[in-house]
Amino acid sequence: RYDELHVDGGVGARVFYSGGLFRPSIIRQRGGHGAEEGREDIFIIHNGQIRPAAQPTRRTVLGITTRVLDASSRSAVIGSLHRIYATALAEQAGFHWVTIPEGITISGEETFDPVAMQALYEVGYRSAVAGAQWATRPPGLWVEPLP
Repeated sequence: RYDELHVDGGVGARVFYSGGLFRPSIIRQRGGHGAEEGREDIFIIHNGQIRPAAQPTRRTVLGITTRVLDASSRSAVIGSLHRIYATALAEQAGFHWVTIPEGITISGEETFDPVAMQALYEVGYRSAVAGAQWATRPPGLWVEPLP
């Protein structure tokens, strides 16, 4: 028996963004600028990795289900980044995102393991101090150079 049952917000949206929170024209007006002045930027920090770690999938229902959920989750992140990028283009806003670099493996003994969270924080901190490279397009979107 239970009174309430909750799941992680990531079930509904892997990358949270609400156009209601970001309306450039209103932001510019409240800031005392004309509707066309100024420029806003959207910054996204993805607490994960886009590419999956290369590993075999166990030939069990649980193994296959786990792999499908992981692939679906990564695909949802990419889809959300493309959706937010389209909004940024429509609003003439900057688009910047960053994720945990490939090759970084952080695991813990529990879901929110304090040691693993501290290690992840250190990765982010070192990246920021070194001048993190913000991507300005979502993954998989490349623009052909002009001739």
